[in-house]
Amino acid sequence: MLLKTILIGLDGSPASAAAIDLGVAWAQRFDSLLVGLAVIDEPTIRGAHARNRIPPSYRQAYDMQMDEERRHAEQILGQFATRCGDAGVAYKELTEEGRPGEQFLLEAERYDLIMLGRQTHFRAGAHQQPCNTLADILRATPRPVVVATKPVLTTKLHAPEPEAPSQGVLIAYDGSRQAARALQLFSASGLSHLGDVHIATVHTASSLDAAKTAHRAVEFLSFHDIPAESHRIVAEENVATAILKKAEALNVGLLVMGSHGHSKIEEFFIGSVTESVLARSPIPVFLFH
Repeated sequence: MLLKTILIGLDGSPASAAAIDLGVAWAQRFDSLLVGLAVIDEPTIRGAHARNRIPPSYRQAYDMQMDEERRHAEQILGQFATRCGDAGVAYKELTEEGRPGEQFLLEAERYDLIMLGRQTHFRAGAHQQPCNTLADILRATPRPVVVATKPVLTTKLHAPEPEAPSQGVLIAYDGSRQAARALQLFSASGLSHLGDVHIATVHTASSLDAAKTAHRAVEFLSFHDIPAESHRIVAEENVATAILKKAEALNVGLLVMGSHGHSKIEEFFIGSVTESVLARSPIPVFLFH
């Protein structure tokens, strides 16, 4: 399987713009279709009337806010279409009404991968404030999720030339079910073509146990003709810090890991590790639960 389709969450925020930038770069690299999804959070607008007909006293306010949200969705979809058209990549625009997390999970059934910004801002009437959509998707996603963590860079006159993009992939692997699933989906995605692949396993005490775990992942990838180099880390520090330090040392451009797992090696990838990595990672993170 190759990365034929990418579903991108559009909310008009800088984090969403970073996801679009990454999606465009990958679409150019892998000849993928980008699908931009804007979700109108109708249940929040409906509010206390969620299970009943909207009363006449609220109908005007409801219609006005729905119209405002639809204009917002139309605007950000237009910006997405312009960005994709300028980059010469194939794209599709979608607008749905409902709870954002639920709509993404439904649409994800059609596509290979979900791409979102580090923070999501889909809540109606509060687009300046982060919402829980990313966390909701990660808990139940049928597809891998890539979180675009790089900030959007503004173009300035006489600005220095940007640094060459980092290459390669670091897979943080602990032998858990979640990490194994992420490894399998990564192998099928075609993202190994981004550059050299590295496997890092963190252990708080035993270098030998870390090496054994990493070797299983390396051997799995070898069966799919993906060469990988293993790295064992005995961490006396925070696990997330150890992973991010290794990613920086290797100068990779993508971090792969399972999310919200429970490790065989002293609580490796619990939710707090995932959250810490997402909050601090300067590179995109490929996740699967």
